[in-house]
Amino acid sequence: MWHTLEEIEIGEDEIRVLASTGKDSRWFDGHFPDRPVLPGIAQLSMVCEAIERHLSDGKSPLRLREISRVRFKQVIGPEDPMEIRISRDRKGKDTFYFSIRINGEVACSGTVRADTAIPGDTGDQIFP
Repeated sequence: MWHTLEEIEIGEDEIRVLASTGKDSRWFDGHFPDRPVLPGIAQLSMVCEAIERHLSDGKSPLRLREISRVRFKQVIGPEDPMEIRISRDRKGKDTFYFSIRINGEVACSGTVRADTAIPGDTGDQIFP
């Protein structure tokens, strides 16, 4: 298993998710042997998965438009309990602001623009 997401609070424009990775998660393979670090792409993957669940209950794939303003502020290691907070921009319904927190401190933050894919639409990249 790569990671686990557990939804703990869902509102119309906000979602809060508890996330975890075990020490044997494949995210840590080779990254780094002496001091395992959760790669940034793994953190973004968890955020996008949470947005996808929020938008479509996992029934439609997420169409990722843009990831921007990402800041990695703290190292996340194996078994660190993560809280992902996502809020939807009130003006742009396809814009989401996120933060990943470890013990209440921001480890990563940024902006995602995304919506759900329309069946048969092959013009844009679909995540995952």
